[in-house]
Amino acid sequence: MDLYFPPHYNSKTDVFLIIHGGGWRSGNKSQLTFFTLSLMQKFQNSIFVNMNYRLASVSQFGIPNQTNDIDSVLSHLEKTLKYKPRFILLGNSAGAHLSMIYAYKFNKNKRIKAVINIVGPTDLADAGFKGYFDYSFVEKHLIDTKVIPSGISTVQFASPVNWITMTSAPTLSYYGKNDQVIPVSQKKNS
Repeated sequence: MDLYFPPHYNSKTDVFLIIHGGGWRSGNKSQLTFFTLSLMQKFQNSIFVNMNYRLASVSQFGIPNQTNDIDSVLSHLEKTLKYKPRFILLGNSAGAHLSMIYAYKFNKNKRIKAVINIVGPTDLADAGFKGYFDYSFVEKHLIDTKVIPSGISTVQFASPVNWITMTSAPTLSYYGKNDQVIPVSQKKNS
């Protein structure tokens, strides 16, 4: 992870955690370095973290590895900073999906105070998303079936929209009409 600290911070300084996209099995934090730097100019009193996570493959599931990586980064930051900051998760595409699923399903300590979703899939069962060129990989290798309770499909488990409650972190979502990967139909579910 890359850590960016403002010149002065205290126990009330918010932390933005930036999570890259790449279809859960590719991508790197370096893709969002300039984006992170531009955000730092707008939110000059915040701490920024641009993280990598373990990539999914045919032999390694994305979840829970990727959500565990987010949890590890958050725990490390709390220990390093010596306070419990307000965390804002910001991701694009698969990184936005991971931001939402972590915040809604795996945020046991209620660390996440907000999510910024930039074209993240919210409902993997959506007919529009099933046209994703790598959908069969998502169905077979995104979720380790050992973590799924009985009575729920892998796609339902992996869909952030299924974990939203009245106490979920507020989410700001961005979608584009011309996106060739994440259909605008995902917007209605965010």
